[in-house]
Amino acid sequence: MEFSKIQPIIEELDKLRAEVDAVDARLAPLIAKRFEIVRKIGALKRANGIAAVDGVRETEILRSVIECGDEVAEVYRRIFDIAHRIQKR
Repeated sequence: MEFSKIQPIIEELDKLRAEVDAVDARLAPLIAKRFEIVRKIGALKRANGIAAVDGVRETEILRSVIECGDEVAEVYRRIFDIAHRIQKR
């Protein structure tokens, strides 16, 4: 493909990637904060003999995020997996 034809594509890719970078810059600290809170929840549950996994709560959360798409629900399932490990430490 000629450079003149690919240049607009490269520019659009750069623009879209910059948008992804901006979202990631906001998202990553929020995920880190969520896991910080999960650690506190895990400590509180362990100290009081409460099970680490709360299936009802997870179902509620999944119902609320599914509106954003199946991919988002899948990400939350992965977040739950990590949260389970954190809470069991």
